[in-house]
Amino acid sequence: KMMACARPSMAFRLMDEAGLLQMLQHQELDLIFSVTPYTGDLMNVEHLLLKEYPLMVVMAAGHPMAEKPYLTYQDLKEERFLLLEPNARQSAETEESRIILERGGYLPNVVSMNGEPETLLLQVAYGAGISILPEYVIHHTYTREDLRIVPLVKADHTAETLDFEALWQTSCDNQALNYFLDIVRNL
Repeated sequence: KMMACARPSMAFRLMDEAGLLQMLQHQELDLIFSVTPYTGDLMNVEHLLLKEYPLMVVMAAGHPMAEKPYLTYQDLKEERFLLLEPNARQSAETEESRIILERGGYLPNVVSMNGEPETLLLQVAYGAGISILPEYVIHHTYTREDLRIVPLVKADHTAETLDFEALWQTSCDNQALNYFLDIVRNL
């Protein structure tokens, strides 16, 4: 509301995430909000971390690792993965596969991809495989008796997270953007 009052001519658009990073790099957008984990290698783009979402391993209640206090990527190396594929994604390579390859050192055995979280969770509960999901997707499932949710940790046992960030071009001289970033930084 503060931004709308201070800069009434500024436009805000809600868009699918597909293509946002490219639009930012081509200076078609001044600012994006993203949970994409591969923003660190973008040239001339600044980041502001807004929130870290813990990544959780979701598995059937009877899974052999269901009672562990935490799991690492190496613990999951032989597992069958069920991945969430939001409609916004335009490629077969999911971010989860890329995360597992980069952070775990292996390409996961993906047996199913589904665009609906509830359907994916039913498949997991049935025992078709496991899934790695951000906490905000599964926060309502902690009370389900047919699922177990275990924190995913890095090799050093710190929490694995998916970061929600604001990103903008370093060279952007939009005064409204700077005003907006000042508001966000002071929240």
